[in-house]
Amino acid sequence: METILNAKVYVGTYHKFNNSNLKGDWINLNEHSNLESFYDECKRLHNNEFAPEYMFQSHENIPNGFITECSIDKRIFDLIDKNYNFSEEKQRAFYVFLDNYDFKDSDYAQDIIDMFDDKYVGYYKSNYEFGYDLVDTYLGINNIEFIENYIDFKKLGEDIIKQGYVRQFEGYYFNNY
Repeated sequence: METILNAKVYVGTYHKFNNSNLKGDWINLNEHSNLESFYDECKRLHNNEFAPEYMFQSHENIPNGFITECSIDKRIFDLIDKNYNFSEEKQRAFYVFLDNYDFKDSDYAQDIIDMFDDKYVGYYKSNYEFGYDLVDTYLGINNIEFIENYIDFKKLGEDIIKQGYVRQFEGYYFNNY
């Protein structure tokens, strides 16, 4: 399951790469509490070079926008730390959220978590299930089975998405306000 709790980076150096050497190693981000600790591990790994320039040649379970070939976003460590408190479903939803939204205007990990809490609606297997839950939750109809003959729940779910009120990624639904 993709979650940031399993985030890891393959760290080499530009010097080695430019000399046809891909020697490096995988570093698990959840073993580090902050960016400084991560870079200390990189220094230890490449202690045979003077002033190494780190190259992040590959990565797993790091959402889009949080890593480049030569940098890693310091907020990822706080996000990993806070992710331990989430259920498995919420961990996966959080990863999907991070992978599909832009956080350049958020300086702190807590702002991103607050945004997730505001936007996350839930996981649904289909637009029908989403539409059904909308009616059940927000209209408070006691006998929802009665109105199943009058409402196309699938169409309702699709229309909510098409109108831009909600975004859906991999079955995870997020408010779009």
